[in-house]
Amino acid sequence: MDLTPNDLRFVVQRLPKDIRALLSENPSCLFVGGGFIRACIAGETPSDIDVFGSDPALLAVLAETLRLRRGPDTRVHTTKNAITVITPNRLPVQFIRRWTFPDAASLIASFDFTVCQAAIWRAGKATNAEWRSATGSGFYVDLAGRRLVYTSPMREEEAGGS
Repeated sequence: MDLTPNDLRFVVQRLPKDIRALLSENPSCLFVGGGFIRACIAGETPSDIDVFGSDPALLAVLAETLRLRRGPDTRVHTTKNAITVITPNRLPVQFIRRWTFPDAASLIASFDFTVCQAAIWRAGKATNAEWRSATGSGFYVDLAGRRLVYTSPMREEEAGGS
């Protein structure tokens, strides 16, 4: 399943311009997924933006690129799970590097709750390239019902890892 066209447009418009730029510069291999999308569609305030990809080294380079683009007040916090770019008065951006994904279907299957099973990405580098999305089958139903349905993802689970 995909996000509805209106929801996809709504989420993309709420992404900071520099995150849209990173997605456009890295089409089909960089994704925004999870809670940011859920929060936007549910009318909530997102707490952060999670960025996923297939290559931890590329994610590290992109985190540094974002830090440099955001200026001297921006700092980076690194853990074994993620590189978080922190800028005052802006949403933190987490480049998730512990779990990597070659495509959106793999990313969506990894989320632990159905209401987080959503991803968006850019299909190409051209300014008119399509924005694409994918969701899990229970995403909209469980979001509307405000249900937390655990998906039992097949990955290493540990406290603080999700």
